Order: sequence, then C-alpha cells, then structure tokens
Amino acid sequence: NLQLNTLKTRKELTKQSDLSIVLSSSKPHEGVVHELFSLSYTPACNKENWQAWQENPFQALNEVPLILHKARPWAWHQWAEHAGVEDFAPKQIIQVDSMFGVARAAQQGMGIALIPLPISQTWFDEQWLFNFTDMPLKTKDKYYLVQHDPSETNAQLELFIKWMIDTFKHLK
Repeated sequence: NLQLNTLKTRKELTKQSDLSIVLSSSKPHEGVVHELFSLSYTPACNKENWQAWQENPFQALNEVPLILHKARPWAWHQWAEHAGVEDFAPKQIIQVDSMFGVARAAQQGMGIALIPLPISQTWFDEQWLFNFTDMPLKTKDKYYLVQHDPSETNAQLELFIKWMIDTFKHLK
C-alpha cells in the first residue's frame, strides 16, 4: 500500500511513514538519506507572452506581472541579480500559495512565473509553458528521500527505494 501526504513539518512525517521526500537546503540528519536532485527556477510564460516579448525579455520584467510562490518572496530579485539584470523594477509581483497555481497562472497568461525544474519539465515538454530566458536560478534546495526506520528489513520498501533512486539519478 502506498499512501501519499503533503505535510509541512518533519516531526509529523516520521510518526506515520517509512519514507519521506523532503525539500531542504541542507541534508536531513535523521534516518538514511538519499539525495534525489537539485532544484532550480526558470522564468516561464505561456506562448502568447513568449512570442510578444522574446525579442526583449528583460523589458517585459518591468511591464508584465511576475508570479512566484509565496514561500520564496525574494526569488525574482535573486533571479534578477543572478542574471545580471540592471534596473529591475517589476510593475507587480504576484505571490501564489502553490506551485501548481504558479504554473497555471503563467499558463493562463497572467504573467511570467518562476517555475521549479526539473519537477515541472512536463509543462515545457507539452508546450503549456515556454522558457522566457535560458538563465535559471540555481538554488541550494534539493529533494531528498529519507528512510525513517531502517532497522526493519522490508524487501518491498527496499525495492521502492531503489526504483526512486534509479528514476532520479539522471537529474543529479
């Protein structure tokens, strides 16, 4: 049986589960930890915005609403600094409370969003979103697979862990 839950605190996770997938800027200390992949953010928008601004994408940053996740309120400013954008003065920054909401807002044409990669790659593969620039914001954040109680042998769990590691090893 596989049960998936999204919880915000790690203490809740360890009480109820054998494994957790944790997004963190530092390696977790509890249990057996496997690094899955790093996270970066890329500016993206729908096809119409991409076509309208592809010749001058940096000008768009000050004229089109910018979208990001509310947990990362300074991400656009960090991206602009990383990309060497001078005179970064966005007209509006919209904070959304879910990454799906961020991607959906960009897809619907609300503006340009910072989209997490590689977890959102399908949005680009299916051409629901388009890379606005080729300058992603690399972060210290990584996804980790954490096995909470490794003392008990469980062949099915070990097989699942191996599958997870093999599935994501090309993203390291």
